[in-house]
Amino acid sequence: MVLYHIVRVKIKPALNFESTTALENIARGLRHARLARAESQITAAARVGVGLATYQRIESADGISGVATGTVLTALCLYGFAEDVLALGAPARDAEGLRLSYRGRVRGRTLNASTHGL
Repeated sequence: MVLYHIVRVKIKPALNFESTTALENIARGLRHARLARAESQITAAARVGVGLATYQRIESADGISGVATGTVLTALCLYGFAEDVLALGAPARDAEGLRLSYRGRVRGRTLNASTHGL
């Protein structure tokens, strides 16, 4: 009898330059915000609701990509970046989407949720 052991491997997708740079900026910004408030990483971890090791990964440019998005967003909001977080993904900031939407109206098409099956 042959037994097979299935191993789950978590594959981490390669990040492009912009994503890597953004994560590095977030890590630096959160570290700066915490230090400006004279808080320890233990205090910061408690505020965010995570363990110390997880918070240390948030402040690490190499480790932040392995932390849950919601956790990073929570940290950003708690340290004064809520306005920036809320602006992420805003349709009004999508220049290409606005251009394509305008082009669609010019051609007589109406782009709405029903057009895209949403």
